[in-house]
Amino acid sequence: MKLKDTILSYLDNPDIVLVFPTETVKRYYLTEYVASRKTSILADRSIAFDEFAKQFAPISKDKKPANKYIRTFFASYFLNEKADSLKYFYNPKYKESKARFIPFISSILPELKTLDKVKMEDENIKSDLKLIYDCYNKFLEKEKLFEPAFFTYDLKYYSGERSKKYYLVAYDAEINMQRFLEELNYPSFILPLSISINSNVRHKLFCNEKAELCYLFDNLSKLCKEGIKAEEIIISTPDIKRLKPYLEKEAMEYGIPLNFTSSVKLSETIAGRLFKDLKSIYDESLSFYSLERFLLNPSYPFEDRECAKSLVMALTENGLLKGSFTGDDRIEESFVKKKLFKQLNLYRIIKRGVQRLFESNEMTKNLHILLTSILVKGEFEQCDEEVRNSYAFAVKELFKFQSDLESLSIKVDAPFSSFISTMDTINYVSSERKSGIRVFSYSEDYLLTPLYHFVISLDDEDVKVSESDLNFLEDYEVVVRQSYDVTSALLNYYKVAGENVFLSSSRETYSSSSNPPMLFLEEKIIDDAITLPEREISYATKQSLMKSEATPFSRLNRDEDIRYKKKFNICEIKVTYSALKDYIMCPYLSYLKKGVNIAYDNVTQFEPNTIDMAEAGNFLHNTIENFLTSHSGKTLYSKNREEYKKELEEIFYSLLSTSPFDTFSREYIKNTFFDGVVNFTHNLFDTFGEGIAILGIEGKFEKKEEDVTYEGRYDIYLENSEGGVIIDLKSKKIDEILKTYQLPFYKMVINSAGDEKVNKTAYYSIQDSKFGLPKDSEQLENDIKTFVDGEREGLFNTNVSKECGKCNFRAVCRRRFNIQ
Repeated sequence: MKLKDTILSYLDNPDIVLVFPTETVKRYYLTEYVASRKTSILADRSIAFDEFAKQFAPISKDKKPANKYIRTFFASYFLNEKADSLKYFYNPKYKESKARFIPFISSILPELKTLDKVKMEDENIKSDLKLIYDCYNKFLEKEKLFEPAFFTYDLKYYSGERSKKYYLVAYDAEINMQRFLEELNYPSFILPLSISINSNVRHKLFCNEKAELCYLFDNLSKLCKEGIKAEEIIISTPDIKRLKPYLEKEAMEYGIPLNFTSSVKLSETIAGRLFKDLKSIYDESLSFYSLERFLLNPSYPFEDRECAKSLVMALTENGLLKGSFTGDDRIEESFVKKKLFKQLNLYRIIKRGVQRLFESNEMTKNLHILLTSILVKGEFEQCDEEVRNSYAFAVKELFKFQSDLESLSIKVDAPFSSFISTMDTINYVSSERKSGIRVFSYSEDYLLTPLYHFVISLDDEDVKVSESDLNFLEDYEVVVRQSYDVTSALLNYYKVAGENVFLSSSRETYSSSSNPPMLFLEEKIIDDAITLPEREISYATKQSLMKSEATPFSRLNRDEDIRYKKKFNICEIKVTYSALKDYIMCPYLSYLKKGVNIAYDNVTQFEPNTIDMAEAGNFLHNTIENFLTSHSGKTLYSKNREEYKKELEEIFYSLLSTSPFDTFSREYIKNTFFDGVVNFTHNLFDTFGEGIAILGIEGKFEKKEEDVTYEGRYDIYLENSEGGVIIDLKSKKIDEILKTYQLPFYKMVINSAGDEKVNKTAYYSIQDSKFGLPKDSEQLENDIKTFVDGEREGLFNTNVSKECGKCNFRAVCRRRFNIQ
């Protein structure tokens, strides 16, 4: 019997009440019962577990329940009053860590109910937790509050009917149900319902996650063509936050809409990021980087965005790295001196508004005053609906936070900072209703039984669902405690969670290696999934040819037509290094890029991109260029090496912390490129000597000769005692870079274009933390002549070389297709 049929058969018995894990699952099965039995059913024949469990807890009429905000207030109060008494969890020597310790204290409070049941390795752990527990109980008593998690469920509180049987559905997969029955000592009228159903479903193991997602969307595409409705399909995955952008990308490519039903942390919404940016401004005393992140964020609807940009530009041009909330303020002084009154006014609004927000208990009022002064009228009202709703939700939560604080007799320092520390514990559920295939987070939908259920990316670590008494303690800190593990039960339910179930995982994900669930290995139900190599080629060909349809390429009648420039009206020849390199490698490649305007977009790569090296390169350029921008027009001296190194280090970590890279990519960037970034000035002085002036950053140059324009863009233009120096920043290894003549080309153009003379050029390998000085190239002038003559004559034949197999445009190469 199938899972759904089994559960519905229990609903057939009028003497049984089913207790479902959630309200969503309860409604689902009542709806399925009415549809399958074609009859009605009383709503009280089923109940959600939370509602059922409340009937066995005491009701306090003269006390209010504590909540996450009350716990945060207590944690802040406790650390101010008793932090120095802690022996294990907190070191009073490092008082700056006190604020970061607040979320930990508030999160562990409900778990202290089982404190006496756990034996610990270190007596200091026990004494610390006992101190927190006792202080919390005194706090609750004083404030006339109670902690809901501290009550033990008891039959004496239950006044309902005992003649019926109450079955806890999927008891073996729900830890809260197991704890509940233990506390009640297994009464005869409440029974666990663990459903054991045989399944012949097997698990597919792919070589990597890209192949797994292609398999998924191939199947979804087929189902769509067969007329299967989106409501009859569900996708589940353990790490939905990590996988969401990849699912969205594939969905866009296949034209299949998805509907993500999971909640997000408040800290991940626009409002959450706004609050954290304001906190950075306050914590960093109006630092340049905190103001830059805030003012240049395109998600915030600034009333005068140009003024916001000009404020950042003024800070950059004047080398102003920090302001001050107290005493002299270099930013204000500089703006007054230079008569930048518009920027000064905006800066003062932000400064005063942020200070009021973080140093007053009237948080919602001060937040509104600040934002209405700098954002468009109505703050986020002109943004899209989802942004408006998430901001309204955040302000509503802030108001609750403020109201709870005002109801207490204790004083809490920096309350808005405390609110921000709770944002990771607040879930925001999107109110936006989207059509499409529902995507659930693992363990939320294992009792739903759609027609098709795809359970993907089942990594062994991610599928584990376990909990222990005092779960926040590591195993090495504990001698004895009770533990619960429902991993196997959940996986077994997923094997029957639908009419057609597909289980899969991959050996390599987009961020790391992976292992399939141990349970499936033990049961020997894992099959290697073979992806046909022809699929990649055929799909890439299709994409490339589709792109070419919108170009002049599709309108050519004969293959030889591409040889004549008059077809494309080449009236001016532009010689850049990249164009020169492409043409010398293969004239036809140059033609595809420039003449036909085909852009290469790798949407069919079957190997996961663990890191986008183009984005990593941009990040590294920005880091060094931010440093040089702050010293623009100045001279660098060797005696300040350590100061420069520290500044580079601060910029590196600041930009990395706010970058879009995932955890794996950030670690890779840090391990591979950190030394090259922070030692940039050390290597600069070692290579070019003392007294280096910064003359230009990201500068353009060009030279014109009749119908030919030579142009380029250098990264850095310096001057030492011997003359001008052009530097190009590279993320690759120096030996590979020195094989190119990019900088000799730049030097030749600049020196022949005007008065500025370049004495030396150098590549800087950030990976090797090393400068390399290229030699002048004898081949350069010959290649330029070949390129210019070929452009003038319209010669775009293909070149055959060992690089052809790696060419991204092989799908439309004239040597593979005869174009008529």
